[in-house]
Amino acid sequence: MAKLSTQYETAKPKTLVDGISIDSLKVRIPMYRVKVLDQSLPSDAWIAYNETTGETDPDYFKQNSLTKYIDPCQIVKVRFGIEQQGAKGRPTEEFLVILLSSKVAGERYLEGITIDNAPLVYEKVIGTGVASFTYETFIHESFCTDVDFKRDFICESFDKLVRRLYQSAKPSKKRDIGARSFNEKNNKGVEFNERKTQAYKTSPFMKVYQKSLELNTAKNIDFLHEYIGWQGVDPNLCRIETTIKNKKHFRQLGITDTSFFSLLTLTGEQKEGIIRKAVECNLEPRVVPLRTPKNMSINKLIHYNSITMLIHQGYSFDTVKECLLTGVDGKTNRYRKGRELEEIYAEHIQGEKYAQEAEELGRVYDLIGWS
Repeated sequence: MAKLSTQYETAKPKTLVDGISIDSLKVRIPMYRVKVLDQSLPSDAWIAYNETTGETDPDYFKQNSLTKYIDPCQIVKVRFGIEQQGAKGRPTEEFLVILLSSKVAGERYLEGITIDNAPLVYEKVIGTGVASFTYETFIHESFCTDVDFKRDFICESFDKLVRRLYQSAKPSKKRDIGARSFNEKNNKGVEFNERKTQAYKTSPFMKVYQKSLELNTAKNIDFLHEYIGWQGVDPNLCRIETTIKNKKHFRQLGITDTSFFSLLTLTGEQKEGIIRKAVECNLEPRVVPLRTPKNMSINKLIHYNSITMLIHQGYSFDTVKECLLTGVDGKTNRYRKGRELEEIYAEHIQGEKYAQEAEELGRVYDLIGWS
């Protein structure tokens, strides 16, 4: 039977399987708290900030930012830019913008960016020699946008998961909204909407993909070999990620403080809510068609349908049995009815591939918050 890992991996480098953490983000620090050290940082190419979408144009940012590598092999890079923000009736403010990915954490990449490795991330940023600021300023006096939250999980039935998610996508007639599946040699999964979407409240970007394959692409292979190695990557490692665009998007999720420290210390419930909201916006509720066997008594057929439906919903048989026996009084009655359910399951369901896959996928659905 396919199994789903539900514990943190103990192999090094550590993989935060099932946990939710930051994969990438833009950190903005007020310029009055920053000392610029590298004069090649563009100071005359201001990066315009769109207060409506909460983002800078990514192409413009790349063209007008300074790229620095954190390692002598020139594999992991950090981008720096200077941004002006202003609104009618308010003075213009200037910020140092730092585009970070969890690759900055090196061999701890698969953990994502967390409160535990934030000091390491800070050291790598300061080590570029672009600017100087304190660690307190970095995490407490900053604010963040374009934050990608990710959750890793192990799934052996990934192809079926992708098909089911794609089939369950909410329909849309708009070109940049909706689901797109992909099945290439080193890129397999399904994504919803575009990263640049302005409809982030109703159609946020979300992607589910096989991370172990993505790490083997040309853009990641050097990083994989230098920092992780194949011994640190489960071949069935998968990921779900979603983007929170700006302050308005965070407020929709009940998060008002967008400082780096605040995002690093979100509660498990808050992070679950981020993933769950993206799933709810992009997927229809699960609907499972039933297929019933012939020559079965009405009583057994009702039990069979109940068991099958709940297993397709991702529940284990033990959970199904306890649910169906809820309210049945008396040990004798519970034992007798329990035996009936066990016999139906063993004879008609247990050996079926769909039951094994549904049990595993149900756990994945629970992990990504799809109810």
